[in-house]
Amino acid sequence: MVNISSLETTFGTLWLAANEHGLCRLALPATKEHERFHQWVARRTSFPLSLDSPGRATPLGGSQAGGRGPGRGCLPTPHPQNDYGRSLSLTLFHEGRENKILALAKAELSEYLTGRRHHFTVPLDLDGSAFFRQVWEALFAIPYGGTLTYAALAAQLHRPRAFRAVGSACAKNPMPLIIPCHRAVGSNGSLTGFAGGLAMKESLLRMEGAIGKV
Repeated sequence: MVNISSLETTFGTLWLAANEHGLCRLALPATKEHERFHQWVARRTSFPLSLDSPGRATPLGGSQAGGRGPGRGCLPTPHPQNDYGRSLSLTLFHEGRENKILALAKAELSEYLTGRRHHFTVPLDLDGSAFFRQVWEALFAIPYGGTLTYAALAAQLHRPRAFRAVGSACAKNPMPLIIPCHRAVGSNGSLTGFAGGLAMKESLLRMEGAIGKV
């Protein structure tokens, strides 16, 4: 079973998706990101997706995806019982009835965006290639207030020439903010490539106290 919900922030609307194992998708407040979120859910459903008012979704059917694992310290490993052909329902719910994972994610994101949280504990349920997951793991380990260049991330993964592939993994990060790809910067410390836009990336780094280090 998958649920979706939204969170209003000073940057705009975040869309979130979660199943029984963890949070599996987060869309930043940008038109393209919301379209990608729509497409991601639609690929897992047998009917067209309709996103209603913030905090609810229409009932749909589809296929299960994802893995499970902790939200802090390491990324989740694939769930051994994945069955991409098995149907699920995207249930109708309103605020107060959403699943506990979505409620926790929204609470922690709200705290983070107001400077009251430095790490996340919400469980994650992600799907990606082995290399992408390694990059996301490395991003997840960048501390609040810190940054790392794409080249440094590639070197950390013992793939020094793979900095462009690292950039691609950042661009396809399904869980921005929680997996902090905004903390990845260019080789000269420049702010590049963020799905929410460079203004949002700068604002996040400034909030975290990292902007002076960039």
